[in-house]
Amino acid sequence: MTQLTLDRTVAYFRARRQLTIWIGIGLLAFLVRIVFVSQFAPDREWSDAAIYDSIAQNLLAGNGYSTDGITPTRDRPPTYPFFLAVIYAIVGRSLIAVVVIQALLSAFTVAMVAWLATQVFDRRAGFCAAFLIAVYPAFVYYDTRILREGPTTFLLVATIFSAWRSRSGRRFDYGVTGGLIGIISLCRPETLVLLVPAILITSVDRFSLTRLFRPTIWMFLAVLALWTPWTVRNQQTFGSWSPVKAGIVSTIWYGSRWAETGGDEQTSESRASLKGEFFDKIEGATDAEFEDRFKKELSADLFSRPLWFVQMVGKKAVMYWKDANGVKKTLPRIHPMLPAILNTGYYTLLILAIVSSVAFRRHNRVRALVAAIVIYAGTYALLHVRNRYRVPLLPVVFILSCGGFWYLYDNLVQRFHALKDPLGKTHV
Repeated sequence: MTQLTLDRTVAYFRARRQLTIWIGIGLLAFLVRIVFVSQFAPDREWSDAAIYDSIAQNLLAGNGYSTDGITPTRDRPPTYPFFLAVIYAIVGRSLIAVVVIQALLSAFTVAMVAWLATQVFDRRAGFCAAFLIAVYPAFVYYDTRILREGPTTFLLVATIFSAWRSRSGRRFDYGVTGGLIGIISLCRPETLVLLVPAILITSVDRFSLTRLFRPTIWMFLAVLALWTPWTVRNQQTFGSWSPVKAGIVSTIWYGSRWAETGGDEQTSESRASLKGEFFDKIEGATDAEFEDRFKKELSADLFSRPLWFVQMVGKKAVMYWKDANGVKKTLPRIHPMLPAILNTGYYTLLILAIVSSVAFRRHNRVRALVAAIVIYAGTYALLHVRNRYRVPLLPVVFILSCGGFWYLYDNLVQRFHALKDPLGKTHV
């Protein structure tokens, strides 16, 4: 057997072993979610779930995109309600079926994260990141709820994954990436900003303005093709091109005051007062007038007290990353020690991500992921922050965390060996 043949054989079995491990971790992710939902069933009436469920039912009943079966709505964007409607059409109105599909999507998310981490760092980081996505509590929880966070996580990772594959320069790959951005932005409109890091990733190995032109055009056309029917429908029905009722102006207005009153940690009285103020402003407003009610006050925020506005953006930036999901309400009910344990792990992962970002700051692939994180998180700091809004971004963060972990590990090993003499005795 020649050396070339031997090398190819070794590479083949390594690839097979790597694929087997990835599949195993993906299966673990699926099973963890199924076990969790068997103990904590989703509730279609909780939070926004009732709205998504009712829209999906009305779509199947032929009543259009509506919550009551009569009046058209744009209170929620279409991706997730259509996702539910497709599942309901196949298996009936089954929440368990929805959770099973979302658990399957999580297994694919694990595989994509493993591949991305391997591309950016190495196989060790790939295995580490995949395992984190499989068992991290926030992913398990939101994948088993009737909420957008689980599918949005899958779509965000799929977008980054597709952008990475688009480095081949094929127009089809650009179109697929743009299509994914269109789908995720019709799930959460603010995720349209992913267009910027996706374009940058396509030229990460050979950056130039010329290489940016082709992906920009093809991705933009794909996004436009998906957005056009929805925005035209909104213009004809409501007299507004906005994809959702609450647009940028009202969201910034509300988000700034949300931060001022304490965010997720605000008192119930403060939350009720803020919501009351918001609904007082929109009382009697048509859909076309909705945003106009907030323009004057937002202008006052920007020009009359700009320092306050900047402070609120800073507060939202801190709130976006503060505390692991579930440590305030969910985990204390299970065991009083769980919040401290999870927070310790969460902040450790954030620190490792920062270590990775600094240690590999000259590596274009790491810089591309950092750019995606900064652009995505920065958008929410400008708009409005809730604790769960960061969940879809965490897989990208954890890729960097795993890179940072193995960077520190390798350096510690090297330092340890450097202390040993050729005879294997450690210097005192």
